[in-house]
Amino acid sequence: MSNKFHTLITYDPEKYIYYQSVESGTILNIDLKHIDINLLLATHQAVWAPTPFAIKIGELIVSDGCHQKVIMDFASGSGFLSVIASKNGAAKVIATDLNPQAILLTKHNWALNNVRHVCIETCYKTSQ
Repeated sequence: MSNKFHTLITYDPEKYIYYQSVESGTILNIDLKHIDINLLLATHQAVWAPTPFAIKIGELIVSDGCHQKVIMDFASGSGFLSVIASKNGAAKVIATDLNPQAILLTKHNWALNNVRHVCIETCYKTSQ
């Protein structure tokens, strides 16, 4: 993941399809005040940005509580759900994806959000 960052965009779930075509490295500011979550996600054109469905799943993670639980994020994409789980007290978060770019982006987004207690698995070896 390049250290070059671009525009900071406030996320609007109604415009989620637009985020698939923004320049890679653009940072989405996702502020979900109703569940007390604010996070930053870098984008990449080869990785899906959070959809309204993913936002709803994030809301379920928060409402169900994941304090001291082990959470598995399958097809993690940008790492959105694993960031939410970590910020809500998960003891450990495991993320996995088939897309090597998603793995790199998830790691980068964990760093952007100071996520701890995580590990990541991929079916492909990455160079980073």
